[in-house]
Amino acid sequence: VTVAMSVVYVLGPEEVAEYVIRYRSAGGFFGLSGLLMIVGLEELASLMAYLFPVVLIGALAWLSVYLYRAESPSAVDSLRVALMILLAIPAFGPGYGPQYVYWFLPLLVVYFHFTSRRVRRFILVGHAVVVATYLFEYAFFRSHGAFVLLFDESDVVMDFCRAVGLQESQTLIRLPLFVVYLGVIGGIVASLKESRHG
Repeated sequence: VTVAMSVVYVLGPEEVAEYVIRYRSAGGFFGLSGLLMIVGLEELASLMAYLFPVVLIGALAWLSVYLYRAESPSAVDSLRVALMILLAIPAFGPGYGPQYVYWFLPLLVVYFHFTSRRVRRFILVGHAVVVATYLFEYAFFRSHGAFVLLFDESDVVMDFCRAVGLQESQTLIRLPLFVVYLGVIGGIVASLKESRHG
């Protein structure tokens, strides 16, 4: 990370500092932070943004101890833990972006081949949810380009894009995606428990 970052930093120090090092996702459009905003708990949603890094560091420490205490953690268990960490960041973190799928998709593909048939089915359904959600986002959210406006700029379509682009609408549209994240994380936790006791 240091070597790669130093090379990029030399090419554009201000941009790297602003858009990489100090980058923070905007909360309130996905998952817990979005649901808290909908029910009027904005302060709690803001608090999540500050607490998440602390909780994440604590979880990483706990997982490190968990893997250390395992008599001989398998490669699959290490894969599960890494995948769970990467999934937890967009699922429970302060913000969300569709590009976050790049963080965990390669590991999810590998994990798919080491998990049960039931979990594979859930992942396939989850994949369909991801595809549908992303297509909708990029088609209708102005922040994502709203490619449907290339074909139809009528008032009806413009009004629809404005309506679905609202913070509350985005949270609700992404709710099935949030459920998929939770389901995969829950499946990983269950499989880690089975491998620990089995």
